Amino acid sequence: MDSTIVIGTVQGDPHYIGKNLLVKKLIEADFRVVDLGIDVSADMFVNAVKEYGADIVGIFGFLIPDLEYMRDIIEELDKAGLRSKVRILVWGLTVTEKFAGQIGADAYAKKAETGVEVCKQWAQKPPSVVSRALTLFEGGDYGAFPPGKYSPKRGVVKVK
Repeated sequence: MDSTIVIGTVQGDPHYIGKNLLVKKLIEADFRVVDLGIDVSADMFVNAVKEYGADIVGIFGFLIPDLEYMRDIIEELDKAGLRSKVRILVWGLTVTEKFAGQIGADAYAKKAETGVEVCKQWAQKPPSVVSRALTLFEGGDYGAFPPGKYSPKRGVVKVK
């Protein structure tokens, strides 16, 4: 895929399994993925989008009190003049369609497979062609990491 995805877990949230599952699935789908890790600030997301020229931002969150940081990330992307250039996917067990719509995300997913399908659709069309309307998708079960396919370190996980 020609799309670059910047992905991370929101500031204050130490959970990584859901993020790692989506990273793994995106790599398998041949996306270029920049994994920012966990406890990621809005500034880190903004800087990574600029540095890597990302066109998709994936924001994961599990803890309900930390979900408001998703809104902060979207607002900072807007302030930096990047919001119209990226699509934003939010996901996590506690993320709802209503919440995703309220914070201005383009889509939300409950499962990794769903997130990959959303990104595949977005990779087909530039941001100006795809509606910014919230899209709801549902997906299947998660898989395990194949040996050597995933690196939990911050930075570029895979670049094709």
